[in-house]
Amino acid sequence: MIYVVTALCAVVSLLSCILSFVYIDKRKLKDAAEAVTEKKIETSDDNCKMDLSKVNAAENESRIGPFTVIISKLKSLSKKQWIFTVSLVVLTTAELFWSMLCYNLSVTSEIRIAVAAEMLLAATVTDFYVKKIPNKLVLAVYIIRCIIFIPEYFIYGEDFFAVMFSSVIGFVICFVVFFLMSLITKGGIGMGDVKLISAMGCLLGLTGTFYTILFGMIICMFAGIGLILFKKKKMKDKLAFGPFIYFGFLVTIILGTF
Repeated sequence: MIYVVTALCAVVSLLSCILSFVYIDKRKLKDAAEAVTEKKIETSDDNCKMDLSKVNAAENESRIGPFTVIISKLKSLSKKQWIFTVSLVVLTTAELFWSMLCYNLSVTSEIRIAVAAEMLLAATVTDFYVKKIPNKLVLAVYIIRCIIFIPEYFIYGEDFFAVMFSSVIGFVICFVVFFLMSLITKGGIGMGDVKLISAMGCLLGLTGTFYTILFGMIICMFAGIGLILFKKKKMKDKLAFGPFIYFGFLVTIILGTF
């Protein structure tokens, strides 16, 4: 049974990556349309009209069925994107297999870990490429968490309210703390990161989220130092934090600190 679930997790992870790339394409189209529109307002030349027509044509091509979109995206992925996708799928699947193999968790706990893993996987892809974390992604996680409360009510019985309280407290504290940090750092921690970490708090509670962020920050620190030493980044450059939250979550699951 564990191998069937692992295979299913691999398929879901691949689908999460592909849909993330679809979101990236749509985001780039939206940004291009806004840029061309602003340019058109400023200059109103023929080149702007041609650029706008290309953007509109690309938008029309993207308005097709979801299955067709997924197949089309699979065919159009570059070599680097395929390597990136396969690496993330393998890591995520291995992480979920590890949690099922090593920890005697309830079904709902495994589902929450799987949902957190897929959310962070999708956020890693979008944050890495366009520095954005979709609101719909975080909203979907909150909806799924509310649905999971239903079986948890019957599984935990009298302890259910403690489980629900842990999720609510995890969400509230994570949101307040990182929202304030976002204000203090003046955008150093983006609102996308705030929403992502708050969703983590709702899924995993304070302990799992704390260690995820702790390990993520440590990995981010070493990565930042390495990039500066090899002159890939400067001190003032910003790094997408979503991928580091993902790797922090991997370490948390491997060590069992959740």
